[in-house]
Amino acid sequence: MFETTSVEQINQIVETHDSSHSVFVACGGDGTVHALAKQLAGRVSKLGVLPLGSGNDFAKMLGSDGSIGSYLEILDEGNSNSFDTIEWNHGICVNTFGLGVDGLTNQFAAESVLFKGKLKYIVAAIKAIFKIEKRKVTIQCDGEPIKNYYTYLTLISNGRWEGGSYQLSPDSKPDDGFFELHIAQIPSRLHLIYQFLHLSILGSFSDHVLQSFECTKVNIFFDKAVHAHCDGEIIQPITDLSFTLRPLSLNVLIKRNN
Repeated sequence: MFETTSVEQINQIVETHDSSHSVFVACGGDGTVHALAKQLAGRVSKLGVLPLGSGNDFAKMLGSDGSIGSYLEILDEGNSNSFDTIEWNHGICVNTFGLGVDGLTNQFAAESVLFKGKLKYIVAAIKAIFKIEKRKVTIQCDGEPIKNYYTYLTLISNGRWEGGSYQLSPDSKPDDGFFELHIAQIPSRLHLIYQFLHLSILGSFSDHVLQSFECTKVNIFFDKAVHAHCDGEIIQPITDLSFTLRPLSLNVLIKRNN
């Protein structure tokens, strides 16, 4: 077991021990999972997860019942499946990449010292809603004609969940050979507030809010820099992004199907 305090330490552990270890287990939150998955993508070694964070969104894709005991059983059984990953400008994404109000929410949540768990994300989302501005986004998906939108939220999804319990992309599967691109069709800040309440109570947006596409490659351009996160990790405000699917590039320990 290794106790790490930085991404660099995780990188060094994988580089040093990859030839002698077949499984590396991320004991922490989505940030720890992201850092380890980034190193294991494209390798034979498997990723295991013992979720100890506040959101644990990636871990929800592993077939557990949510208990620590269930995750320990997954690690003990050693059953694995290959997951897709998404390559972007500066790395990979294994769960979700949020731009706009989603990115700003994660920034405020990361800065929070008073609140924990789901409450941290609720408070952060309220702050983000009143600060965020609409942005013009130009999108090209898999070579299709370029489309322009004005939106508060653009989301790239390989997984279903964000923020611990919000199911923003309910149809996403991490091994289906494509990722989902969602653009929120929210006309006003008042409607944005309503959608946040709907999301908080029911765990998802109301019908027809998200315009969605299945993609393997996407180019995105914003008229002004937007706040962003990759798997919950804060990204500096950015304008131009490119996303490309890496099919079945990450070996992950999952619950055995009975």
